[in-house]
Amino acid sequence: MKKCIDLYPLTIIRDPYDGKYSGGKYIAINESVNSISPYIDESEDVCKAWWEQKSKEYLIGIGNTAEEAQEDLYQKLMPKDESEKYLFLDFDGVLNTGNYQKRMKKEGIDANDEYGPMFDPQTVEYLKQIIDRTGCKVVISSTWRNEGIERMKQMWKDRAMPGEIYSMTPILLSTTFQDAINGELLSAPTKLAKPLEIDMWLQKHASKDARYVILDDEKILVGEDYYDHLIEINDQEGIGVYEVQRACWMLNDRPKKMTGEY
Repeated sequence: MKKCIDLYPLTIIRDPYDGKYSGGKYIAINESVNSISPYIDESEDVCKAWWEQKSKEYLIGIGNTAEEAQEDLYQKLMPKDESEKYLFLDFDGVLNTGNYQKRMKKEGIDANDEYGPMFDPQTVEYLKQIIDRTGCKVVISSTWRNEGIERMKQMWKDRAMPGEIYSMTPILLSTTFQDAINGELLSAPTKLAKPLEIDMWLQKHASKDARYVILDDEKILVGEDYYDHLIEINDQEGIGVYEVQRACWMLNDRPKKMTGEY
């Protein structure tokens, strides 16, 4: 049975340049019309620059008819099983957002459970979209993993989170979970530890052809190789539409020569 992929929001337009830059008469993007308006309304130079940039960041459907463009987008969003895909996932600022905590506090709602701060339902939905569209495996890189993988798996189940926890990165710096959520792990050694933890995990568990994305609210990763896989998240908003699009593109459709995967 063919797996259904949610294409909402979906914008399909007639290419104003008739495929001059896109290669098709119609283009489809899993974004609102506002995101694509520069390609419609601006000068040709702006449109050309928009296409050259966005085609490197998003999955964009192309076709000679609107139906072909939509189907092309659908196929690009479908998980491709021939390669390993991993999502290294931070929690605070990625799933647990500042805006959600403020909103719950304003409404007088306790946004905590036995595991800690609750995740923003909207960011959880966006995480689900990434998992559904790419078939990636979730590897926890958050300091929450100090609580142990069994507790994290139980939390995943109790909170009805999408997919399942596949693994966790090794812990190079010893600390308590309370220290982590109090923000005491933002020192320079910790900022250097995370890329090493991810690298150790990849060397032990992944093939050289594996694709991976890192979602984190801190620009803590050093080195060009890691930065090329990092999607930095706004800690007040968490995962959004842009991050979904970029993660799917990086895991499904980005040319390997751009990721160092040879």
